[in-house]
Formats: sequence, C-alpha cells, structure tokens
Amino acid sequence: MVARGNWDELVVRLAAFGAGFCESWPTPGGVIALVDRQGVVVDAAWGHSDHVAGDPMRVDAKFEIGSVSKAFTSL
Repeated sequence: MVARGNWDELVVRLAAFGAGFCESWPTPGGVIALVDRQGVVVDAAWGHSDHVAGDPMRVDAKFEIGSVSKAFTSL
C-alpha cells in the first residue's frame, strides 16, 4: 500500500495508461481520480475534451456515464 501523499509513481503510470488507451481505442481522452474518505488523493486527465478543436481534457470534465453506474451499486 502506498502512503497518502506519496503518489508520484502512480501518477506517472496512470498518465502512461491513459495515453496508451487513447492510442489503442477510439477514445479522445479520459479522466481518472482516486479518492478516500478525506477526498481526492490523486487525479489525472489525458487526451482531448474536444478532439477537433484540440482542447485538452481537464480533471473537472463532466461525462455522461449512462448505465456504467450499475457497476457501483455494490460500493
């Protein structure tokens, strides 16, 4: 387990994962956040929020998640 506040390596790995995901799948960008009871531990964004305009993805981007939320009902 990584101590809170010591997330540098994880952030690097998440950024590499995100970049690779966008290259491998038809996805313009994405955001990931890891949280605990105290709030956001680390967040990262990659790719574009508007691929045509070239606007970079931001960690505060809003997404429609549709039926994906069913996976979280057990949390």
